[in-house]
Amino acid sequence: MEYIKDKYDSLCWLPSKLIQAAFDEGWENSLAYLILLKKVYNKPIFYSYSLRKVSAKINCSPACLSHHIAILKQKGCLTITDGHLRLTGAKNLLKAHSSFLVAVKYANNKQDLITNLRYTQIKRELHRQIRTITIKNEIIQMHKGKKLDYPQTKRLLKLQKRLYPSISESDLNNSLCLSNQKFGNIVNRSKSTGIRIQKKLNHAGLIKSTRNFEFFSKEKFNRRAFFELDLGSNYRLSKKGYIYRTLPNMVEIQVHLSTVS
Repeated sequence: MEYIKDKYDSLCWLPSKLIQAAFDEGWENSLAYLILLKKVYNKPIFYSYSLRKVSAKINCSPACLSHHIAILKQKGCLTITDGHLRLTGAKNLLKAHSSFLVAVKYANNKQDLITNLRYTQIKRELHRQIRTITIKNEIIQMHKGKKLDYPQTKRLLKLQKRLYPSISESDLNNSLCLSNQKFGNIVNRSKSTGIRIQKKLNHAGLIKSTRNFEFFSKEKFNRRAFFELDLGSNYRLSKKGYIYRTLPNMVEIQVHLSTVS
C-alpha cells in the first residue's frame, strides 16, 4: 500500500455528533489518533496489522497507540478482524451518529489535530449565532412591511412566537461573541483552557478575536470611590481610573471548512 504524501492538504470528514461525544466524554485525543490513522493510507485498512508498524507510521509509541485503539474500537470507530485493522468509513459512522458530516483539516501531529477539532466545534457555535442573527433580522424586516411570501411569513411568525416573543432593533446585535468561559465550555474545558484555546486559534489564523469592554462612565475614579459604588465583581477599575466591565470577545471566522448535511 502506497503512502499518500499529499493527503495532508485534504480533509477528514466526521459526524458532528461523534466529535461532540468525544469532547463530552473526554476521548478527543483518541479521535485525533483516528484522524492520524486515516491520514496514512488512501484505503482505510492496515493489512497484517501490528502495533509496532502502525505506530511507526504515525510517530507514536506502540503502548500509546494500543491505548487509543482500544478506545476507538469500543466507540465503533475501527475493527480488528483476521489480523487486519479496518477504520470505519464516514458513511457508516454517520449511520451510527445520525447528524451531518463536518470537515476536519488534517495535521501532522496530535496536538494540531486537537486544535482543528476544537475549531470545528467553536465554528459551529458561531454559525448558530449567525443563524440567530439572520432570523431576528428577517422578523424585524417582516414587521417593517417587507414583502415576503406566505410560507416564509408563517415560518417567521412561528419562530418569533416560540423563540423571540418580543424583539426590536435595539435588541439586535450583529456581532459574533464568545466569552473565555464559553471557549472552554464548548469543548468541555475550563475558562483558563478556553483562553489558551482562543490564543491557539488566533495564532493558527483560524479565527480573529478581539477583547471587548464597556465603560461605566467617562469620569475618573480613585479606588475608594470605586469600592463605595459597590458595582459587583463584573466591574473593574483601570490604571487610569476608569470603571469598565469585560464583555464576551468579538470573534470573526477566518477559515471556512465545508460541511455536508
